[in-house]
Amino acid sequence: MWVPDEVWLANLAGTARRGAMVLLCGEDHRSKSSVSPGTSDWVLRSSLVPVFYPSSVEEILSLGMHAIHLSRYLGVVTALKLVTPLCDGASTIRANAARVPIRIPDESYEKRFNPIVMALGALPVQRELVERKLPLVEEYVRINELNRIHDEDAGGEIGIAATGKSYIDVRQALEALGVRVPVLQLSVSYPLDGEIIRRFGRNLRTVYVVEEPGPFVEEGVKAALWRSSVEGVFGQYDEKGRPFIPSYGEVDPETLAQLLWPKLKGRRTAAATPTFLDDLGGIDQRSFPEVPGVTPMSCGGCPYNTFRDLKEKPGGAIGCSSIRAMEAYDYGVLYIPTMGAGGSIYSGTAPFNGNQHIFQYLGDGSYFHSGRGALQSCVQGGVNITFLLLYNGAVALTGGQQPGG
Repeated sequence: MWVPDEVWLANLAGTARRGAMVLLCGEDHRSKSSVSPGTSDWVLRSSLVPVFYPSSVEEILSLGMHAIHLSRYLGVVTALKLVTPLCDGASTIRANAARVPIRIPDESYEKRFNPIVMALGALPVQRELVERKLPLVEEYVRINELNRIHDEDAGGEIGIAATGKSYIDVRQALEALGVRVPVLQLSVSYPLDGEIIRRFGRNLRTVYVVEEPGPFVEEGVKAALWRSSVEGVFGQYDEKGRPFIPSYGEVDPETLAQLLWPKLKGRRTAAATPTFLDDLGGIDQRSFPEVPGVTPMSCGGCPYNTFRDLKEKPGGAIGCSSIRAMEAYDYGVLYIPTMGAGGSIYSGTAPFNGNQHIFQYLGDGSYFHSGRGALQSCVQGGVNITFLLLYNGAVALTGGQQPGG
């Protein structure tokens, strides 16, 4: 089964006459609260879902309204890319931030809701999405000026294109360096408006694309500037093919300042290296006294402690049982699966090891989230497994509330 099948079918089906559908995509680029770094860009693009990427808390409201209106107008599923620093952050915003003027393209379009999309009947719907709706998405983005060129009067032959949070990071880095260059802010990372990209690159020879993680927007910028006066577009790699803007994790303003300075120092009026970079160098070279580490362990009274003395490694799960993989002990866990999959993994491996017995942790949060399916899988497969269902009275995965279900 194709992974984004649900989103793709929803986009083909469209929305009701007054309906809209907006996906709120929580993006954890630096794996702050996730098992692994997560980003939805490529999955959303594969389903032809327009992606709005706010650069600030206030833009979550303004771009969110555009996402709703665009979905209502064309019947497309839209998405808001919400990164950890914005969702975990705090900001003062204008009270009327959500009251944005909405302009609809002049071309009349009568959307249709397609409740049944299947087999060959899906092809005409797909064609309409590709040939009619996506061009109108670009037109909507263009007439509402969601993408903007800043400091166009700075001149020079170097420009920077940035999307979402990376735009704010770029502005902070440039301010710290004391440099002004034209900056293209792309608030809609898919589909890209090729017209504004070409206008941005009209008098430039080099464009640096800053995003996290890339190269997502970089690919579209290169395509838009093909056969233009721009001689090079660089992001993930620089002019010599060396790694440049990291395509993994999170990129902060301090890192960007250090990366961009060698490219932009000719644009600074003062010849000396900014004191900001000197300060960063001093921070990087600091040394700290060694202190004893704190061993991760379960809280006192938690049922996880009851099974600390298991002589065999149990299967792990998302949640507190993951601590066993970090503890300074011999036992650990056999694996850490996706949420709710603890135990179901063993359904596939048991036939190849003689169906040996294992224990499997399952927290109360994961159980009510999706873990019951793992139990059903093991029962149906006749798997020799003992689930240790641990109820501690506080489902921490979503804030310590009582479990539902």
